[in-house]
Amino acid sequence: MFERIKTLLKDKKAQLSVEYLIMIIFGLMLVIISSIIVINLNSLLGLARSKILTYRDNILSAL
Repeated sequence: MFERIKTLLKDKKAQLSVEYLIMIIFGLMLVIISSIIVINLNSLLGLARSKILTYRDNILSAL
């Protein structure tokens, strides 16, 4: 069993496969993190928009 693992680690094709796997995992993590950031920014934008509209309504009612 360990002999097979050692031969896979020494094999050039296996090393390329591992590098591609690491690159794909890194890309997926990058997409997930960026989508979480976009969702958080979108919710903050909605909150800021509602506060601005509330302040505007308060100012208009005070006039």
